[in-house]
Amino acid sequence: MKLSKFDRERLMVEALFQRLGRTVSCTDPHAGGVPETGVDVVAQADGQSVGLQVTEADFGDTPGQDRGEEARNTRGQDVAFAWTPDRAHTLSGFKRAIDGKVVKGFDQRAHSETWLLVSCDARGWGSALSTHPMMFAIDANDLNGLSGSQLLATKFDRAFFHAMSGGELYEWSLSCGGHPRWLARLVSRSFARVTGLGFAPLGTSIRTDCPSSDNLRQLTC
Repeated sequence: MKLSKFDRERLMVEALFQRLGRTVSCTDPHAGGVPETGVDVVAQADGQSVGLQVTEADFGDTPGQDRGEEARNTRGQDVAFAWTPDRAHTLSGFKRAIDGKVVKGFDQRAHSETWLLVSCDARGWGSALSTHPMMFAIDANDLNGLSGSQLLATKFDRAFFHAMSGGELYEWSLSCGGHPRWLARLVSRSFARVTGLGFAPLGTSIRTDCPSSDNLRQLTC
């Protein structure tokens, strides 16, 4: 069964909050014919109302083309054949996702905070390779160079880049030590890079856990 736009975005938000270790309840801000509010999902967590703009990164030269080609190539097959995004396409897909959202307005007063969520890597059969970014080849400095100044000019309180299956999570925050910037929140243990200007994990959390299989299974149907 094909998911509605809201249900797909809701599952992405739930996966993010699970990664953050927080319990969440999501609602559709447009349910009942409510006019456009500027956010896609409203999340209630720990007494906080968070409005989220949600987008799914596409890493092909033409959005949707590589995913469609993989789906056609794997139909009725037991083995997947597809082009996998390299470092350049991983970064360009991220930048395109950011560009598409920073121009949209929203009512900042309606929620405790407003977040931007860029999700990827849901790993559905027929799109397992084309939507799997090369996260081990990028770091927070790359993301800062591509979008740091853009986000600072918006009203977002936080932004997240979340690879759902791989386990990587980057966070940008206005309250990051007085200097808003992207930091690596969770990094896949097998690919973690430790350099002077590389990953700067928040706390001690370098983890490999993933969102629940139920969330991913629903997203990949």
